[in-house]
Amino acid sequence: MAQIKIFQSETYPSEIQKVRECILDFSESTKKELIETEYLNDYASSKLWDANSDFGRVHNKLMTVLENHSIIAYHNTRLADPSKIMCNGLIFSDERYIDSLREDMQQQNVQQEMIGDIISRVIKERDRWEHNGVNRRKNEICFIFDLDYYKDYDKFLATYGGEFLEFALESIKHNGNLKKYREIIKLGKPYVVEFTIPFSKIDRFQKQDIARYMLEEWIHLDIRKDEVAHQYDGRIEFEIPAENIIKLHDVEDYFPDMDKWLFDET
Repeated sequence: MAQIKIFQSETYPSEIQKVRECILDFSESTKKELIETEYLNDYASSKLWDANSDFGRVHNKLMTVLENHSIIAYHNTRLADPSKIMCNGLIFSDERYIDSLREDMQQQNVQQEMIGDIISRVIKERDRWEHNGVNRRKNEICFIFDLDYYKDYDKFLATYGGEFLEFALESIKHNGNLKKYREIIKLGKPYVVEFTIPFSKIDRFQKQDIARYMLEEWIHLDIRKDEVAHQYDGRIEFEIPAENIIKLHDVEDYFPDMDKWLFDET
């Protein structure tokens, strides 16, 4: 089983390289459409459902080949104790997440009253997403596919505690300044977590997207002869075990735009 960075061909096993070569066998009319279409994303999104089209045929073949491999992805976070992820992997925002927030703040000697305030706000925000006993926002993990784009999601690096604490802070922000919460917001250091996702575990719609992203990349490079941005993200509804964590990337702890918004700095 190969570990694939979907936009880096040097990580492709030979069977995926062979699928890539198939796009060069597209009919001349299909190649003309691909070159002339203004919005390749829209074209690809419609054609992948047509198994008789050149695009749909190769898309289905790529989906089948990817089933035996893993995708490398990246998750932005801010950690007080990086060893937690190395030991526990990426977990859901359930009571373990709440306990971890509380423990990190206690380790930093945050006042108990403030800890209680933050925890209650986070729980309220988390539970706000529950509907008929189901809370998918709690039981999901977000990620991006290209490390070069981690800065586009820097709010998760600039603020501690993940998405639910971010939303809780936004509710506080509406009522005043966040400076008194600065020691919590800036707790720890920013990291980008590199990890693997077995393609076979991903839901079908996201599998289709991943295969489409790869095909669009190849079409840009091999047929249109231009470049494409890789600002794609995804979500999974299963946890990532510790053995799937590849590396924690240290990144610069410098987010002036976020800090200006958070703390009304000039």
